[in-house]
Amino acid sequence: MIVRHGTLSDTPGTGKVSADMAIPYGEVPRDDVAAALVQIIEQPTVSRIIIELTAGETPISEAIERLARR
Repeated sequence: MIVRHGTLSDTPGTGKVSADMAIPYGEVPRDDVAAALVQIIEQPTVSRIIIELTAGETPISEAIERLARR
């Protein structure tokens, strides 16, 4: 699995992201990238996929669960 995050920002994380196989490029807080990586590690069914990650409106756990169902 590969995670392609957007431009990292030092703003506080929001706990919400946009994550999918193809999304518009944007920024994402470092905190949210770290939280998403933890969720991905805890979701072993997420594999052999390239995930693009930016700031968004979906809670991180929900976004990663949706990718696990693919």
